[in-house]
Amino acid sequence: MPHYFAHVDRLRPLLAAHPGLLYLERFRPLDKPDAILSHQHWADEAAIRAWRCDGTHRESQAAGRAVHFEQYRIRVGPEITPEGAGRFVVAAYGAAAAGSGRVHESVTRPGRFLTLADAVAGDAAVALAAEARADGAEDVRIFAVSRDYSLTDRAEAPAL
Repeated sequence: MPHYFAHVDRLRPLLAAHPGLLYLERFRPLDKPDAILSHQHWADEAAIRAWRCDGTHRESQAAGRAVHFEQYRIRVGPEITPEGAGRFVVAAYGAAAAGSGRVHESVTRPGRFLTLADAVAGDAAVALAAEARADGAEDVRIFAVSRDYSLTDRAEAPAL
């Protein structure tokens, strides 16, 4: 992890200046402290694509695959008002775990938490969001998963 965070520190100024990045925070899952979650909000798909194609970022991606990570998972999707069947992620933010799901603590802001829960139907996502709000979440967002891929399962990975 120290090598990963040193690498992240070198990328920070470039990423901070990148248009379209709205939010970025890194978290550790409480049930897997050696893992890391880079949780990001982007303005739109074009902003994500521009960052994905950035030369320095592409070098970092290669380093991540070769040096920093044995495995990774990337899920991408817009924030939405859910309905019907689909793949959804409910994200609850606050000073404590809220709702059902996997709990992560911020690396940069200890004492700040993100709880992530998956749902396969809009009504289930809405129910998870309501549960998180009732548990005291300060902010709850629902995302529709449009891509979900990993180091070994590239079926939904974008083409450059």
